[in-house]
Formats: sequence, C-alpha cells, structure tokens
Amino acid sequence: MSFLFYTEELTDAIAELIDDEQVQDIMNYGCASCAPSGLIYYHETNKFFDDHEDSVEDVCYDVLGNAWIQELAGPTYSSCISSIGELKNKAVWFAVEQYCLAKFSYLEDMALVAA
Repeated sequence: MSFLFYTEELTDAIAELIDDEQVQDIMNYGCASCAPSGLIYYHETNKFFDDHEDSVEDVCYDVLGNAWIQELAGPTYSSCISSIGELKNKAVWFAVEQYCLAKFSYLEDMALVAA
C-alpha cells in the first residue's frame, strides 16, 4: 500500500518535491525555515496553489476549520498576510507541512510493521 495524502494528485505533486529525508526537517522546522526546492519563491508557491487549489484548500479547511483563511492570515502563523500571493504561499506551505506530519507518521508505522 502506498502513502496517500488527500488526493493522489496532491500526494504525487508534493512527493515530487520532497524526499523522505526532508520530511522530518520540514515537520520539525516548517517550510519557512526549510522550504523544499520548487516551493521557495512566491511565483512557485502561487503556481502550485493554482494547480492544486481544491486539494490545498481541503487540507487547510480540514485542519483549521471554517476560518482557515483568517487562521493563516493572522498572527498565529507569522506576521499578518497583506496579499493574495502571501496567502497562497502560506496555504501551500501549510499543506506541505501537514503532508510531512502524515508522511512521518506513515513511515514510522511502516517501520514498526517491518520490525
């Protein structure tokens, strides 16, 4: 069984940018400290958001609830957001961080099964 995070499309898109070794770093430090290559600059994260908008929004909604935009735009996750591009960036990074949490848990479970 392979790892599935929300949709196969989103799983594949994130997995293409992050290897298993990067998962723990992103999980521990977040994308703001160690964003994967291909999701560093706003033009990259904005394109990723546009390409995977529904899935990224689903992750944000499922984890943060109805007020996910306010949660990401507010001071909880850093300084306040001042543009749509910044919000897209935060949403993508949040989804990637959630992917890493889920992937790390999956890898741990697989290690226990293999042991």
